[in-house]
Amino acid sequence: LWISLTPKNMFYSTFVPASPQRIQWRSSGTLAGKVVLPCSFTMTSASHSASTPLPLSAEDLRIKWVKLEGQDEKLVLVAQNGMVKAGQRFHGRVSVQNHPPSVGDASLVMDNLRASDAGLYHCEVVHGLDNTRDTVSLNVSGVVFHYRANSSRYTLDFHQAKEACRSIHASIATPPQLDAAFQDGLDQCDAGWLADQSVRYPITRPRRGCEGDLMGHRGVRTYGVRDATEKYDVYCFIDQLNGNYLTLTPEEACERHDAALASPGQLFAAWRAGFNRCDYGWLSDGSVRHPVTVPLPQCGGGLLGVRTLYKHKNQTGYPDPEERHGAFCFKGKPEIKSNRMCGALFLLKLLKVLYIKTFCNFKTKSETKHLHTHENIKEHIKTLNGRMEITHSTGREIKPKTFIIFSTRRLPLGVTGSPEVLANAGLSLDRLQGTNKYIYFLISA
Repeated sequence: LWISLTPKNMFYSTFVPASPQRIQWRSSGTLAGKVVLPCSFTMTSASHSASTPLPLSAEDLRIKWVKLEGQDEKLVLVAQNGMVKAGQRFHGRVSVQNHPPSVGDASLVMDNLRASDAGLYHCEVVHGLDNTRDTVSLNVSGVVFHYRANSSRYTLDFHQAKEACRSIHASIATPPQLDAAFQDGLDQCDAGWLADQSVRYPITRPRRGCEGDLMGHRGVRTYGVRDATEKYDVYCFIDQLNGNYLTLTPEEACERHDAALASPGQLFAAWRAGFNRCDYGWLSDGSVRHPVTVPLPQCGGGLLGVRTLYKHKNQTGYPDPEERHGAFCFKGKPEIKSNRMCGALFLLKLLKVLYIKTFCNFKTKSETKHLHTHENIKEHIKTLNGRMEITHSTGREIKPKTFIIFSTRRLPLGVTGSPEVLANAGLSLDRLQGTNKYIYFLISA
């Protein structure tokens, strides 16, 4: 279960009581973002009653954060008497809240999150003979990956690069996101666009031909901000995967499982979540890839990541469509962001789909049929009664309880992506009735 309730660069936390002696927290952030790991305490003196706490002195207060890695504890931060010391891996990225001790807040602020930051953390607060210890579980979502067009290397201008990421359910990565991925080991000797219109590439293993502006040193090479018409590859970013992930043999079509052919962005997100397969599969952009989370010599050459099968030895081109591979399929929960007319707009936006799909309350039960003529479309809509029920919420994210997606490639000549598509396909909006809670769209043949 993935939950995303906040902007991509922020965080959320949930409170879970683990025992009377300890409080367990779970926090989540995204790659290159910011998160606060909660830790609270209350100190009292043994010579006073529990209801009469002594004032806390900052000089006597010691806050220590460690990260648990197996049986070891890695220092994150120690703060005492106004002095703060951070562990090497966390230097410049962690701090404690600047509150008076009486507030009882020892929370850890962590910036520029990396995937390797995920795990268990212990907070220990010592004041005299008193000791408080909390445990926090941190999850970090998001992955940066290199992407190029199927034709050859360096064929995308800046605007094409942004569109390429968007078309595979991702977004163009930012420099902080690429740097965070580099810190966790991303090594790619291919220059790619980033969101600030700069061109960079990460090198963890300096080698000939990949020197850039850093020569023989590790780091993210940069060409600076470039003209938008120049051609490079692109680095994309995807945060979370919302849905179920399946891998199928060539004999099993995605539609049989009520799913769609997955995009590279969705496969990278699944890999980031631990998905591991040692057999190649087709993706929606025509590429053939497979995810590796367990490095084996016979599976991806012992390297972690999403491996790509190229047509040529210079790592360009996608395999011929006639080649036989498996297929990666994705089944998720659609979301709609629009205004009051989102129902009609949604229908027009998905006219490229070749089948009708009906979703009810986001349950796994749905219906998929291939429809090759307008008559089939009209008959199917009659069967479904053609009703769309959408929660009324202007300008906010809304999720339909039931809706119909329909299309055909055989629309009359001259039809464009406009409301006329409905009429030219032999369909009409009979009634648009608004109430305080719902907007009803009745579509009939």
